[in-house]
Amino acid sequence: LFSVFEALPMSLVTIAPECASVLEDSSKRWIKFVLEGETLVPRESADSTENVESDWSSMAPHFADREACYVLFRMSADERVLVRFVSERAPVRVKTLMSAATERVKRELNATQEFHGVSAEDMKYAAYVASQTKEATPAAQVLTESELNARKEARMEVIATPAGSPHMAVALEAPVREAVAQFGRAEANFVELLVTEQNAIQAAGARTVAAEEWARTVTAASPAFYLLRYCQPASGKAHTLFVYVCPSGSTVRLRMLHSMAKNALADALREALPAEAQIAKTLEIRSGPEELTVEAIEDALGVTPAPSPSPSTSTGPALARTARPGRGPVRL
Repeated sequence: LFSVFEALPMSLVTIAPECASVLEDSSKRWIKFVLEGETLVPRESADSTENVESDWSSMAPHFADREACYVLFRMSADERVLVRFVSERAPVRVKTLMSAATERVKRELNATQEFHGVSAEDMKYAAYVASQTKEATPAAQVLTESELNARKEARMEVIATPAGSPHMAVALEAPVREAVAQFGRAEANFVELLVTEQNAIQAAGARTVAAEEWARTVTAASPAFYLLRYCQPASGKAHTLFVYVCPSGSTVRLRMLHSMAKNALADALREALPAEAQIAKTLEIRSGPEELTVEAIEDALGVTPAPSPSPSTSTGPALARTARPGRGPVRL
């Protein structure tokens, strides 16, 4: 199954003789290798099961702090991933040796893909799936087994954003779908959606909130997405808005997770919403929830506000609408 690799003179790394027998064992799903001095030696390994994702997750306990290692993961008979884990706290010399050796190790192991990370979070299966989806080529698809294909079709929509953009896979679980369905049936006009630390989408319920109260209702402490329905007072015409509120004081990690999920989530919502409730406008607010005013929404939608009552004796021209308060324009 695996070719036995030789010494790596250009990188100074050599391969321990016992690697040969380990690599020939086709029952292994993954094999971990670490550096002892300048010699790469085998350590833990795990047998294959029917569940690729579970097998991938079984590697997690073997990524230690201050460690750098390789793991050869057999995705299928013809698809092998060279996983490179280099903790930010690993010794500098080990980092240097692995950086020099990686291309040769990948070639000698006949690895068809490479994946790397610096933390346990980076090494999760969802992160690997997202990295492969980003390449957006049939040859790079990770779902090579029927079990995983079925799972993707049943409960996940993997949406690719424009080339070069960071993104993540989005799964709309049952509670989220129910909240979106209530919105689609016009039973609610306000749905709050959050990305958790585990890269999952959560819905904080579907409810009805007056448009004038939206700015005081949205979360001010952390990033969040909102499905909002705005009805023009004069005509009653409804517009669906997908709003991303990203307070500047929130944590970098949460801002990054929500930013990565934004395009994929918007596309997943378009799939779930009925035709009459499709998203008319996407807004991004970074300065603070107070920017989510009725005036800002009407500006973004390009609708004419309802005329204010004026005394019957007034004969002068209508007053121009003043600029909305806030530190900057809402980003479209």
